[in-house]
Amino acid sequence: SLDPAQKKALLEQLAAKSPTTWTSTDVFHYLEGHGLGAYGSSFVSNSISGPELLRLEADDLREIGVKKLGPLKKILSLIASLAPNK
Repeated sequence: SLDPAQKKALLEQLAAKSPTTWTSTDVFHYLEGHGLGAYGSSFVSNSISGPELLRLEADDLREIGVKKLGPLKKILSLIASLAPNK
């Protein structure tokens, strides 16, 4: 697990890139940086890179194993915060 300084550095690196260019490893690190590392491997094993992440909805998250409402809502809110402002 990452210490707070590592998490911060990782999230800053990711913030410097557009989420549409993220690999599934980047998605894993993003989740880990937000305390959701337990779900990261599901995203990697389902080949969810940045573009897919931005299109995920609650049903998709449930399908890949995010069953608890708290983490589900947190991930949806993170996705919403990443979405480019239209």
